[in-house]
Amino acid sequence: MRAQYRFAAGSICLLLLQSIGGFCANTGFAQLAPAVVAAAQDLPSRAPALAVPNEVLVIFRHDAPQNVEDFARDYRLVHVESYSDSLLERTVHHFRISSGDGPVAGLPSRNRMRSTSPRSEQSRKKDDESSQEKVDAARMDEYISSLSSDPRIEYVQPNYIYERKDDHSRPEHSTQGQYVLTTLRIKEAHRLATGARIKIAVIDSEIDATHPELQGAVETEFKVVGNSGGPDKHGTAIAGAIVSHGDLLGVAPAARILAVTAFSDAGGTTLTITRGINWSFQSGARIINMSFAGPEDPLLHREVTAAYNRGLVLVAAAGNAGADSPPMYPAAYPEVIAVTATDSDDRVLQQANTGRYVAIAAPGVEIVAPHPGRTYQFSTGTSIAAAHVSGVAALLLERNPQLSADEIRSILVATADKVKTGEFVPGRVNALKALIVITKMPAGQQFYP
Repeated sequence: MRAQYRFAAGSICLLLLQSIGGFCANTGFAQLAPAVVAAAQDLPSRAPALAVPNEVLVIFRHDAPQNVEDFARDYRLVHVESYSDSLLERTVHHFRISSGDGPVAGLPSRNRMRSTSPRSEQSRKKDDESSQEKVDAARMDEYISSLSSDPRIEYVQPNYIYERKDDHSRPEHSTQGQYVLTTLRIKEAHRLATGARIKIAVIDSEIDATHPELQGAVETEFKVVGNSGGPDKHGTAIAGAIVSHGDLLGVAPAARILAVTAFSDAGGTTLTITRGINWSFQSGARIINMSFAGPEDPLLHREVTAAYNRGLVLVAAAGNAGADSPPMYPAAYPEVIAVTATDSDDRVLQQANTGRYVAIAAPGVEIVAPHPGRTYQFSTGTSIAAAHVSGVAALLLERNPQLSADEIRSILVATADKVKTGEFVPGRVNALKALIVITKMPAGQQFYP
C-alpha cells in the first residue's frame, strides 16, 4: 500500500490535495545536515507528500560496485535496481529500507551498523527477506538526512508518487462531435502539416495499440512498470487525442508514438517517470507528453532540465485542482509547457489549474477519445488538453524541425485565441494560426513574439 510520509526538510511547505494527489513542495534533502533535521522536528506538522513506503533513490559521487555494496550493508538497505541515465550522466540506484532494529532510531553510526556478530549477520539476512516491512514514517526525514550526510552520496530523496490528471471519463458510443477540429482549425492545419516523422513520447499508463484509431501509430514501447494491468483508458485516450486516424482525427495523425508505460493503477513514481524520460530521449523523441501531476521533485526536475537542454519539447497537464490550487509538477517547472483545459465555448474548466506558470490552454472538456477494446469514451481534464498541445507542437516541428522548445512556446502563446474565463490563462491554442506564422518565417529566422 502507498503511505503518506512527512518530510521535515527545513523550510518546506507541502500541501496535499488528497482527492487528486496535488502537491507544492520546496525540497533540499541532500543539503540538510542532521542538526537541521533535529531542529525541524520542533516545527509545526506539515501536510505530507506521497512517497513509496521505505524506498529511496540514490546517486553516488563515485559509482563503483563496492561503494554500492558497502553502502547497502552500512545502512541495511536492499538494492532493488539501478539504471544508467544518459541525460543525467549518472546511475540512479533504487534502494528499499529494511526494518530490522531500526537504523533510523537515534541515527546509529556506520561502525555500529557494521557489527559482524553472528546475531547481526542473521538480523541482516532477515532484514533482506523482510524488506517490505515498514520503517517508522515519522523518522523518514531523519533517515534521508542521515544518508545525505554520507560523503559517498551525491544525492538522495524519496521515491515520490504521481497521479494521472484526467478529471473524469465516461463511455461514448458515437465518434461524432469532435469540436476540437473546428476550435483548433485542425483540418485546415493538416493542409500544412500532419506531424509526419515526429516522435512523441507518451509517458502514461498502457496504451491499447491495437485500437483501430491507433493502428500502426505506436512505433515502439517501453514498459517501465512490469504489471501495468493491461491497456488503460487514460494512456489510450492521450495517444488518441494526438494520432487518431480512423473515425476520429487526432491533432497530429501522422506522428509516431513512443509508448512509455510508467503508470499502473497505483500511479507512477519518480523512478518510473525519470526512466521513461531517459528512454524517450534515447529513442529519438522530439516531444514528451506528461499528463500527470504530483509534488515538486528535485530528481525529476533534474531529468526534465536535462531533456530540455537536449532540445526536447516537454508538455504537461497543469492539474485539475481548481484555480486556487498551488502549482503542480512537472507542469510548473519553467522548462515545461503547462497546459490547462477549456470547453467548446472557450471557457476554462472549473476544476482546471490556472496560474502564472500555465503557458497555454487547449480543449479538455468532453473530448471524444478511444477507449481500450475498440470502444470510445468522453474524457475531461487537463491531461487530454496537454495531449492536444503536444500534437500542435508536432505540426510545428514537421514544418520547421529546427524550432527550439522556447520558440514553440512563444509561437503557441503569440497565436492563441482569447479565452472567455480564467485568470492568468494566456489563451487557447490555435493550430492553424501557429502554422501560418512559421510558414511565413524566412528560412533560418528565429521566432520572436
